[in-house]
Amino acid sequence: MQPIASVHGILFQGNRVLLIRRGHEPNRGRWSLPGGKIELGESLAEAIKREFAEETSLEVRLVRFVDTAETIVRDEDGRIRFHYVGLCCLVEELGGRLLAGSDASEASWFSSEELSALDMHQTARRIVEAAFVQRGIPTSGSNTTA
Repeated sequence: MQPIASVHGILFQGNRVLLIRRGHEPNRGRWSLPGGKIELGESLAEAIKREFAEETSLEVRLVRFVDTAETIVRDEDGRIRFHYVGLCCLVEELGGRLLAGSDASEASWFSSEELSALDMHQTARRIVEAAFVQRGIPTSGSNTTA
């Protein structure tokens, strides 16, 4: 088994960010950024465009790389079940209508104030909170004051 490269998009609509509730492992039932595995021969821009279309029905374009997110999930015996290295990118919406699909059981927009109530993996939460802070919007987890 080798680490799997994945791509995840940060999409804002005003002061809200788009999150999906994962329909499959890893992190099934938890809120996360839209995204998934990069397919062989696929560019980062192509992968994020495809993943957004599959999970949210939205058409997006990659704006810029933002951060990395690594997820390693072990079983009860300490064996590795999943190892993802995620490339997180800011994206811009080009069109479409929000509709959860593929690996997403739900898709919705959230303000920075709503993040603390969401069940999210700590790495996803860190990336999303940092994206809000970069936009000048403090979160409950940030050290920025209003």
